Amino acid sequence: MSTTDRETRSYRTRKAEEVIAGTLYSAGTDTTVTAILSLLIAILLDPNVQTRAQRELDAVTGRERLPSLEDRPRLPFIEAMCKEVLRRRPIAPLSVPHADIYDGFFIPKALTGRRRVLHDPVVYPEPDAFKPERFLDKEGNLRDDQYFHQHLGTADVSALALAGTWRK
Repeated sequence: MSTTDRETRSYRTRKAEEVIAGTLYSAGTDTTVTAILSLLIAILLDPNVQTRAQRELDAVTGRERLPSLEDRPRLPFIEAMCKEVLRRRPIAPLSVPHADIYDGFFIPKALTGRRRVLHDPVVYPEPDAFKPERFLDKEGNLRDDQYFHQHLGTADVSALALAGTWRK
C-alpha cells in the first residue's frame, strides 16, 4: 500500500469517527432541544404561565443570580412546567410493540400510544392545554403523580431520575 493510500484511508477513518461522534452528540441533544422548543411555544401562547414562572424565579433568586439545582425544591411551578411539557409532548409517544407484565399488571401487545394515555381527559382535563398547575396541590407544592410516572416512558423517566440525582 502506498503512502498516499494510507493517508487517504487514515483521513477517511478520521472523517468516519467525526461523523459518528457528531451523530451521537446530536442524538443525545435532540430530545432536550425538542422539549425546550415545546416549552417556549407553550409560554409564548400563554404569557400568564411565563409571568408566574418569572415571579417564582425572582422570589428564589432575587434576580441577582441564575437558578441552581439547589433551588429546585423551591421552584415547584417550574418543575410542574417541565412535567407538563413531557406530558403534553412526550419524547417517545409510541408504546412498545410487545406484551409485558409490570408490577403484576398485564400490558397487552400494541396497547395505545403513550401520548394517548397522557392525554386522557378523565385523568388530565383539557389534555391539549398547557396547564402546569395540574401537577401542583392546592398549596402550590409539587404533587407526586404516579399515573404520569407510570406512563411517561423510559427516556423521560431517565431524564427525571437523572435530574433528581443531580439535585442531591
